Amino acid sequence: MELIVELVNRSQKTIERHKFDSTRITIGRAFDNDLIISDQHVSPYHAELQKQDDGSWLLHDLDSRNGTYTSKGRKIEGDALLRSGDEFIVGKVRIRIYNPDYVVKPAVALSNIENIFDFLSRPACAFILILVVFGITAGNQYLQSFNKINTSEMGISLLAFFIVILIWASIWTFLGRLLRHETRFITQFIASASVFILFSINEYISAIISFNTLSPFWIYTYDYLSNGLLLVLLFTLNLHFAVQQNNWRRRVYANVFAWSIISSMILFQVAKDPEFRASPVYVQTLLPIQLLWKEPVSKEQFITTAETVFDHELD
Repeated sequence: MELIVELVNRSQKTIERHKFDSTRITIGRAFDNDLIISDQHVSPYHAELQKQDDGSWLLHDLDSRNGTYTSKGRKIEGDALLRSGDEFIVGKVRIRIYNPDYVVKPAVALSNIENIFDFLSRPACAFILILVVFGITAGNQYLQSFNKINTSEMGISLLAFFIVILIWASIWTFLGRLLRHETRFITQFIASASVFILFSINEYISAIISFNTLSPFWIYTYDYLSNGLLLVLLFTLNLHFAVQQNNWRRRVYANVFAWSIISSMILFQVAKDPEFRASPVYVQTLLPIQLLWKEPVSKEQFITTAETVFDHELD
């Protein structure tokens, strides 16, 4: 009777898969075992599987030093009956068994995200990405300054931008190496850089809205909602390339992480907001007049409106 034996990690990703055609399978570190495991915590002759008449398998611990455990961490004393799909632990290795007739899950559709970022990871696309970052940095300098663009400040902004993305991508690459046994630094870097570019573009949009609405309420509302959605996108991409998860669980985690950060920012903003202000809150954003959506108010109109609002004649 054939048996499929899988070695899996803690995130349930299959590391090895073996197929045996025998009614008795020995497990251990010694080379004359059927399933050889190199983990130092596994005894030379650790355990064995024996086929039963009803199709199940009997797991027997061979008086190993560290014992054999169920998937829930309960130590197996003597024998344990296993069926197709069950899992047990020897040393630090998780082992799962299947009968050949076990019904596997349907195939997962190919993700367009993989194709998109495989394309963006090419050298030409990476170069274009750098040009886009340079253009955004120059645009930021233009919008925030009414003088000549400072090239040294632009260089510092570019360097800071790449250092932040480098650290962020490195963290997720490390997690991917631990949880998925894959190192995809370039993909994580491109994905993170793309979303950070969207954050920079969103700052421009926020500044334009601020310049035209002059309303702190709508500015804060737009900032928190838009940045929350961008954080969801960022975490979704990072989790996609670092963790083996289904789409539903990935979206849940991404939303929890993102909106937890946004909620913390709102609470911090509320906590530091004083009960009494010595001066009113007003928008101080100044941008080129070409970005104004409506016709500017003339000096005479402004004076007339101010006199009406404050009931005081202005000189």
